[in-house]
Amino acid sequence: MSVLLRCDGTTLDIEATTVATPWEGRPAHQTVLRAVTTPIVLHSNTINHELHVRHAPEAIITATVDGLITGWNIAAERLFGRSVADSLGQLIRDALGVELDVVAIAAEGRARDLT
Repeated sequence: MSVLLRCDGTTLDIEATTVATPWEGRPAHQTVLRAVTTPIVLHSNTINHELHVRHAPEAIITATVDGLITGWNIAAERLFGRSVADSLGQLIRDALGVELDVVAIAAEGRARDLT
């Protein structure tokens, strides 16, 4: 839980979640900030999100705009037959055997379902 100071001087209670990730071959951190209304909602939302991603029936893969895989859930392991350890830090094209225009996907500014 943190407090964000806006440029206009007002504050906003936020949830800040940081995870280690590789970036351009070096260790880095990815931080996600979410506005929260109460600490109870914060804790519940964080746990629910982590459980959803980990145990979702669909493969959930996160990547940098360069196509470097930063997240790989259990369903992705089952679907593609690759462990998270074998996938993190790999390029999407190498791990999945497909070319994706990750820059165009990222430009949309939202998650995207792909077939």
